[in-house]
Amino acid sequence: MQGHESARVRELYAAGILRQIWMRGDVPGAAILWEAESEAEVRAALDTLPVFRAGMLEMIALAPLKPYPGFGPAK
Repeated sequence: MQGHESARVRELYAAGILRQIWMRGDVPGAAILWEAESEAEVRAALDTLPVFRAGMLEMIALAPLKPYPGFGPAK
């Protein structure tokens, strides 16, 4: 399954929806940064991952993010 998982992750990365993955340093697991128009798009992409379909990947939190304005031009 690992080869299929890696291939699918690379496809999602190339498509621009999966942006970054970090391995957790405190417990087994990972954090994934997605870029999508909607939560439904992220959930659909998650459902294409073999480990998610096999019930071996649990999504603990899905939080929408927006840009931090503090680095923009001063008003």
